[in-house]
Amino acid sequence: MPTFSSAWDRVTSERNSQLRAGQSPATSGNTELVAAVTGKRIKVVWVLMTNAGASNVSVKFQSATTDITLVHELASEGGGWSMNFLPGFYCQTVVGQALNVNLSGNVQVDVEVGYVLED
Repeated sequence: MPTFSSAWDRVTSERNSQLRAGQSPATSGNTELVAAVTGKRIKVVWVLMTNAGASNVSVKFQSATTDITLVHELASEGGGWSMNFLPGFYCQTVVGQALNVNLSGNVQVDVEVGYVLED
């Protein structure tokens, strides 16, 4: 059974190895957020999304073209969503695949993620 200190060490290690990525896609469909890394999976540990457009929009994350999250509905002009998932994670890609953000319409959404690369 894991001890508190071993769980804390894992959280600290993941925080110290975190990388960040951000994009502001404004067209429907996929936009690459994090490029694929050979032999690695991308594990998203926190998310921040804000709708900068005048229309509501749906947002989801994908491993290449496969959905890996539910759809998040963002209200127009500032509607947003954020979450910190440590010590767990929100979503992860298949090993060797890119992390994409997918929009339902031509609306600018500012997306930022914290992630770790894992074998």
